[in-house]
Amino acid sequence: MVIKREEIKNLLKEAIEPLERKIDNLSNRFQELKRLVDFVNEKYDDILVQLKQANEKIQRQGTSLKQMRKDLDDATKQAHDAMNGFENLAEYLRRDCLEISGVPPSENYTCNQLVMAVGQAIGVQVKEEDLSTSHPLPTFKEDAPPKIIVKFTRRDTRNSFYANRRKLIDKKASDLPNLGIAAESKVYISESLTRYKKGLFGEVNKLRKRIRWKHIWTQNSRIYVKESDKSAAVVIDSYEDLDEFKSRHPPRQNQS
Repeated sequence: MVIKREEIKNLLKEAIEPLERKIDNLSNRFQELKRLVDFVNEKYDDILVQLKQANEKIQRQGTSLKQMRKDLDDATKQAHDAMNGFENLAEYLRRDCLEISGVPPSENYTCNQLVMAVGQAIGVQVKEEDLSTSHPLPTFKEDAPPKIIVKFTRRDTRNSFYANRRKLIDKKASDLPNLGIAAESKVYISESLTRYKKGLFGEVNKLRKRIRWKHIWTQNSRIYVKESDKSAAVVIDSYEDLDEFKSRHPPRQNQS
């Protein structure tokens, strides 16, 4: 059987055409892939630029945030220092003052006469020239005992007056000489504390009662507590000191 040239061409064409179609298809897919790669490369470059810009922005914001934190810390420290300075000044202005509570006011005697009578009761001689000024203090509670504040002209007289305050333990207002007081109220001498220290003293005293410590007092506006007569005194000057004290002395169990 003789195969003609035309038949051979047709056979080859039939065999080659599918290959050509596959090649064309692969070529098209290659072109699409190339376009995709070019697109990705272009976007990748854009993303790198955007990422670099974002990193630079984050770094600037981080630097700005650090500066803001530093500024805030500085402002907080300045405010804290200012408050401490104000508190120290307030304590300094009160250093020569004491407060006497428990004696009802009367037109029959002056505040200076009351101070001198208390001094006589505790064995401390106080004269008019020892007193700079004295006057009643306002009370904000109806059941609060009456109170006066006195400023001494001499620090040693003030200190002696305060040091002998425990001699009032067994005395009442009616025991004060030369005043003619009938009231049986207890009389107390205390330092004139700032509002901050009064609040702190109240919180320390609450804790002292919960943990059953025996003594609390102030000396030159510093707060002291003692567990017993023979134990060492603990000084509490701030709420931070109080928090530390609480952590070391939790309330006792089986409290009544």
